[in-house]
Amino acid sequence: GASAMTVGLGAGSSNNVLTIGGLGNASSATNLSITVGSTAARGNSLTITNATLITGTASSGSETIGANSSSNTASILAGGTWIATAPLGEFYVGNGTATGNVLTINNGTLNSQGSNGNQSDVYVGSGSGGVGNSLTISNNAQVFANGLGIGTSAGANSNTVNIGGLGTASTWSNVNIGYLRVGTDIGQNLGGSYNTLNISNATLWSLEGYLASGSSSNKVNVLTGGTWNTGNGILTIGYAPAASNGSTGNVVNINGGIVTNVSTVSIGYGGGGTTNNAIGNGVSIANGGKFWGNAGVIVGRSAGDISNYFNVGGVGATSVASNTTITVGNPGAGY
Repeated sequence: GASAMTVGLGAGSSNNVLTIGGLGNASSATNLSITVGSTAARGNSLTITNATLITGTASSGSETIGANSSSNTASILAGGTWIATAPLGEFYVGNGTATGNVLTINNGTLNSQGSNGNQSDVYVGSGSGGVGNSLTISNNAQVFANGLGIGTSAGANSNTVNIGGLGTASTWSNVNIGYLRVGTDIGQNLGGSYNTLNISNATLWSLEGYLASGSSSNKVNVLTGGTWNTGNGILTIGYAPAASNGSTGNVVNINGGIVTNVSTVSIGYGGGGTTNNAIGNGVSIANGGKFWGNAGVIVGRSAGDISNYFNVGGVGATSVASNTTITVGNPGAGY
């Protein structure tokens, strides 16, 4: 295999196509790394079906769908597997100034398995211009990764990940560190706004979850047939570090789905200053939704954190929430 491959490099390099596999016996390909659309290239595509693509080495290799470019696509279809073996590499859908890039996994597998047994991370919308990128897995698709980050930089807005949906149930497993970040990065630095994760007819496994750091209007929707198992990890919704202007309107909606095996939940976790407050963040459980916690829920952790909420029930079938304790308004928090 080649050391690296780019499908579409530079402005004007558009609508180029790479197809791996198809009819007949299963095919295979090996490369150090693959980039689909780089440096202002547009409309390029990669398709893997009835084939295995192996990228990366023991020391290097990253994969990108849309590197400072827009409207590029990759599809992993029936019988298709993409194995990313670099232990320190990352898998990006929209990195840098990148809009409208799409990865679709329909009855295929993405295994971001490092050669030393450590998975690498999957990012959808990374960099201040990573806007409107998406990843969808469905119809018995499987993803194995170290972590999932959506909108991981300030300005990385309106990115979407759909786990499950049509067809046979799908699975996403975040192992090892196992983090989930929406509107923030692994270090809880400032992230983007209006990013969304939908889980339906699928199971997401992680070891913790952070929804928003100094950002607003990010959502996790756990819908009918969807389960999010946090592996007894913490869940923080609406974090506002010292360098931020607050964190507002970030919500986990459990609408007919299940969130389970959760440790401490913090809803509205501001810095206690005059501007870095957490306002209007929440959890809503309705329509037969279920929340199973192993520790306490704290609604409003710091001075200046107001209008945060934990709502159980409402429309539809009876909902359930179970946790050890609930604190509404930590000392100094508002209403």
